[in-house]
Amino acid sequence: MAKAEMIVFEHEKLGVITFKKDKDGRPVYNNEKVREIFIKGIESLVNQDLLTQKDREMFKDIVNNMEIGIKKNLPARISIPCQYNRRTGKVVSISFYIGEISLYIPIKDMVESILSSLCKIIVMYKFPKDKVREYEKYGSDDGLNGYGGYWIRYAEALLPEDYITHYKIAYNARDYILKNAVTEHIRVFSNELGEGWASELAEEYAGRLIDEELTEKDYPLKDFMEEKYEELNDNEDEDGENCNIQDSPQPDSPISSAEYIKNMKEKYKDELDTIGEDLVMVSSYQRGAALFDTIASCKHEELKYYLLIEYWDWIDKGQELYTPSLVSRWLNAANVQLDLSGIEFDNDGFVTVYRGENEYSLPWEKGALSWTTSRKIAEKFSKGVRVRIQTAAQPKVIIGKVHRDNILARIDSRDEFELLCKDVVFLEEIKLKSNNKDGGKKAKLPSYVQE
Repeated sequence: MAKAEMIVFEHEKLGVITFKKDKDGRPVYNNEKVREIFIKGIESLVNQDLLTQKDREMFKDIVNNMEIGIKKNLPARISIPCQYNRRTGKVVSISFYIGEISLYIPIKDMVESILSSLCKIIVMYKFPKDKVREYEKYGSDDGLNGYGGYWIRYAEALLPEDYITHYKIAYNARDYILKNAVTEHIRVFSNELGEGWASELAEEYAGRLIDEELTEKDYPLKDFMEEKYEELNDNEDEDGENCNIQDSPQPDSPISSAEYIKNMKEKYKDELDTIGEDLVMVSSYQRGAALFDTIASCKHEELKYYLLIEYWDWIDKGQELYTPSLVSRWLNAANVQLDLSGIEFDNDGFVTVYRGENEYSLPWEKGALSWTTSRKIAEKFSKGVRVRIQTAAQPKVIIGKVHRDNILARIDSRDEFELLCKDVVFLEEIKLKSNNKDGGKKAKLPSYVQE
């Protein structure tokens, strides 16, 4: 290929990286190019004695088998969805997605984002039990957004100092913004900047500090937020009052589940009608992914939790997409106080829960959220292939206990006493007798069920 058709970029720690150009002269980020950058990063860490030869082979294998792709409407630059084994705390599978908007940022920024993600992936696999404790040094626990001291160890070997400084400032800024922004600010920022408004503002703040060689004391985040709000508000504040994030009233107290549902139905009636019409046209085995995409692309943060609890019982596949960290985020954005009346908690705040599983189920330790307080209901689910086809060969019931603070939703639409839970404590596994007439062989699914 002629030189004119290539973009050449040299990274200090990785060496030369070449990209194909598109018709507009921008670099083309294909899956293999992303893998190449990951592999170069792994080799660099091995050469610096931060990974062993055994690590090299393991992480190369992980990268080569990783699902990589471009996602529209992804508010962040990068997304790393994964599944954990809840018994061991270890990651069992991982994917890597680049937001479509990131295709237009400078090559240097894109490469640095990929290398930053590599450092997170390494930490997830090597230090699963320590990630939250170390991560809290730089902000609250929020899934995959950072890994504290361990992340720094690898990032310093692959990324320039200004990137790491930028990351620390931006993460703390984002944490502060999300905790202190009030409804009016959220409305203006989300309207002007889109779904990822908090990250966008945090990134801009960190960049401004570094570019102008300022400290957080020289230019407090509160001052930046006031200026940005006034700029984006476009003189909407008719009273001309100074909008101070820190001094603004805190968000209202959580509202009841019933009040929240009523508010959402009234406020977003037209949109909900359209969403319902679209989802009903999709089979229940494809609806899980369709609902997830609908929630991910929804511009109204407060509505996402409603979509989850309204349509959760409509899906028969794809539950693994809904990670505890995501559902927790949607619940917090909805500002809902769950109705847990009638549930019998012990003195420590725990309730016994049950989950029916079979050979086709998503195992609870790999990310399943659905539990029930009824053992009878759990047994029913264990003997059904996705409930409807009663021919499961390997039915079992998982018994656990969950603290009231780890209940993410209560869904009573089918009288199944269903709770969506995170951090369930495993108690016991009971294997049940199969009613499969084929001698315990794995049941054959109908043709309309897409595996």
